[in-house]
Amino acid sequence: MEIRPHSRPERQSNEVLLDVGSDINTLTETFVRNQAKKEWRGPKFPNYATYKQRLHSFANWPRNTSSREELSAAGFYYTGKWDVTGCFHCGGTLEHWETEDDPWTEHSYWFPYCVFLRYMKGDVFVTKSRGLHSQLMRGNDVVG
Repeated sequence: MEIRPHSRPERQSNEVLLDVGSDINTLTETFVRNQAKKEWRGPKFPNYATYKQRLHSFANWPRNTSSREELSAAGFYYTGKWDVTGCFHCGGTLEHWETEDDPWTEHSYWFPYCVFLRYMKGDVFVTKSRGLHSQLMRGNDVVG
């Protein structure tokens, strides 16, 4: 990797140009996201690519928590085990759903580079959701 502050020449695919005043976290996130886009191969579970297919998977959903409709809209299908759900696109799985859980927020916290998530909600939502989730988790810490 070659670092050239404030220069903008043509670059090779493996070069990363850094602006001295840039936030390194933003640059790192952008770099990782760009790498993910290069390696995108489509959904891991194409059988659940439509909302209707995902919603149908919740026929035997055992929980009275997060709604089947909200989970399906956020890209999740029911795996058939306990309350384990999976994203049809990135393949990430989540469980232990609670009534107050928002499927989009949970998706963005645990799997922020999911192409479906970013396409549907956008980078700003993902960044804000991850910050909100972190604040909520810190608020649940017991200080003794």
